[in-house]
Amino acid sequence: MTEDGRTDSVTETGLPEASPAAPPWLPRLQGGGRSGGRPGRHGPAYLAIVEALAADLAAAAITPGTRILPQREMAERLGLSVGTVAKAYAEAARRGLIAGEVGRGTYVSATAAARPTVGGAAMVDMSLNTPPESGAGPLIAAAMAKVAASGEVATLLDYLPHAGVPAHRAAMAAWLAEDLGRPFPAAGIVLCNGAQHGIALALMAALAPGDTVLVEAVTYPGIAGIAARFGHRLHGVALDAEGLVPAALDEAFAATGARALYCMPTLQTPTGAVMSAARREAIVAVLRRHDAWAIEDDVYAFLAPAAGPALATLAPERVAYVGSLAKCLAPGLRVGVLAAPEALRGRVNTALRGTGWMASPLLTATAAHLLRSGGVRAQAARKRILAAERWRLAQNILGRHARFPGTIGFHLWLPTTGAAAEIVTAAAAQGVVLAPPLVIPGAPAPEGLRLCLGAPADLAEVRRGLGIVAAILDQGGGRALV
Repeated sequence: MTEDGRTDSVTETGLPEASPAAPPWLPRLQGGGRSGGRPGRHGPAYLAIVEALAADLAAAAITPGTRILPQREMAERLGLSVGTVAKAYAEAARRGLIAGEVGRGTYVSATAAARPTVGGAAMVDMSLNTPPESGAGPLIAAAMAKVAASGEVATLLDYLPHAGVPAHRAAMAAWLAEDLGRPFPAAGIVLCNGAQHGIALALMAALAPGDTVLVEAVTYPGIAGIAARFGHRLHGVALDAEGLVPAALDEAFAATGARALYCMPTLQTPTGAVMSAARREAIVAVLRRHDAWAIEDDVYAFLAPAAGPALATLAPERVAYVGSLAKCLAPGLRVGVLAAPEALRGRVNTALRGTGWMASPLLTATAAHLLRSGGVRAQAARKRILAAERWRLAQNILGRHARFPGTIGFHLWLPTTGAAAEIVTAAAAQGVVLAPPLVIPGAPAPEGLRLCLGAPADLAEVRRGLGIVAAILDQGGGRALV
């Protein structure tokens, strides 16, 4: 269903009817932006296009029905030969990612998001950073029943304050302070439709179209979709084992004139880096030196209780804090939180009013009940246990191949040496879905792959997926298998 309530129709070949106004898809290739540039020197160019398409699908940056440019036009945009692009399209079609109709052109296939099988076994999806199943369903259902029986439903169905019902905001503020060590006044908290919505609201409040946003050199793919929609330019900043490098950030602000930074200080995606307390202080010092805003994505804070303070608690006057219940409870609840600097709160409310009026009060009431009753706390503890089980399994199987920092998360970083595209292709052929990281031009980026341990259904599926990846690495990183 479209945003205005219309149901998408599907053609006889399985392609959804695409909106003529929707922009065509263009790959983000290492060494160039969405509008062009050649891939990096590692891996065939045609595979870089295919893996960029698969990554955008995995990140929901594109959907079935999205138009793909004709081969010649794509080749011109990317500065590649038509033959290279034709090979990429053929491989994407072979994987079921795209399809075409005479007279309509080429589009992302209606079945592209379906879970394929290899040899009768379901693919092990290690490309999406979803939390492992921890029994949240019955807990949420019981909370919804309590809300329904509370006598509040009629009130919750009305137009309510944009930022959220005060009692719901207070419950969120108490949880942030008591469980995550992130003390924010309830008056400065806005409830939103997940972290992605919170990031968008912060960008809308802090920046104008065309402004540059600094991000880690490899980063969360969702930020690219938001930035493209708002006309923001992304510029990559170097990172090390602790995340953003302060000196590199300082240089990037000076060189670009950027007004804002987006970053993940805790369990950065895709690398899993965690900033020390000293590193966080250094990043805040750079922000103050350049009088810049920052958007702190802290959705994994519950997995790292020993991590340093939030940037937003160190510099509340310039850092917008984004959190969510998606990873510690359930993604489908769609309850996120944005704690904005006081100077931005009016503009945040304006942006919220223009992008949905308010988060669903029925859902925020359910979340508030779970926050007050300890249900969220219990689920977060359960998910930490499940993450540790999968982390130990990954250590046993991948040992010498991957980087295992002290902080356990849902994803780990697998360094590669020029073979990322081959590993992704070899893994797909054997039943494992991987996605290369989103590389943002502007700084040297670490080469590697993110392995998501939370998405597989159980430990057996995690073991199967990791075993396939380990075998590929043992045999030369996929080069002998492609």
